[in-house]
Amino acid sequence: FFFASLLCLSNRKYETRPPSLPPRSQPPLWPSSPSLVVSAMAHVIESRYEWPCGDVYVGMWVNNAMHGKGKYTYAATGNTYEGGWKNNEKDGFGVFRSKDSQEHYEGSWCKGQRNGFGTQASADVKYSGNFANNFFEGQGILEDPLGRYEGNFHMSKRAGFGK
Repeated sequence: FFFASLLCLSNRKYETRPPSLPPRSQPPLWPSSPSLVVSAMAHVIESRYEWPCGDVYVGMWVNNAMHGKGKYTYAATGNTYEGGWKNNEKDGFGVFRSKDSQEHYEGSWCKGQRNGFGTQASADVKYSGNFANNFFEGQGILEDPLGRYEGNFHMSKRAGFGK
């Protein structure tokens, strides 16, 4: 049971990129709005963009890429990501929430993947520790229905000694 819950928690498919971004040669087709902020020096724009599939991004754009702080809502699942972006990928600190609130990740992201320290929780499993490429990696604490394990992880599996 422990490994089944661990696999369920670590093998989830996270939406990592929007379905299709506007071509870089054209600015995004956002609606005109009084909250539109433009900086001529860095081509920074803060606005809302909706893709034909219904996905929505509200946040900063730099050179026609999601870059800076923003919130992305996936229309198909209702899941959201709010936090840092860099060149259209999740980057820096951010929070991913599933629509049904059964799954939650809060922590570091790099190139669209969970990397660095973070906390991931589902209905009955919670992991707090280091991540690398969406896997539990290095030191961490796992709490599940079987109890608590504190120790090392490699590719989301217990590795080495722990208690």
